[in-house]
Amino acid sequence: MRDYSGTYTVKLVPCTSPPSLEYTVPPVCNPREPLTFDMDIRFQQVTSPDQELNLKKMEKFIDLLETFSQQNKDSGRTGGQI
Repeated sequence: MRDYSGTYTVKLVPCTSPPSLEYTVPPVCNPREPLTFDMDIRFQQVTSPDQELNLKKMEKFIDLLETFSQQNKDSGRTGGQI
């Protein structure tokens, strides 16, 4: 498991513009003094499970959806989407 927890320094640069100005990329604005602060973050990334196992589960799920869909068609049922 990867642990990215810690204290991170965030730096934001406020950039103001008149409300009547339409948004563009890149934005047209007046940069202000940067705001800097620290933020405590707790984040852990678990390792991904075996990809083959996930693929097998997905194939089984799709088969079940197709079976369910076919049973609804055969019985003449109509209804919402899956």
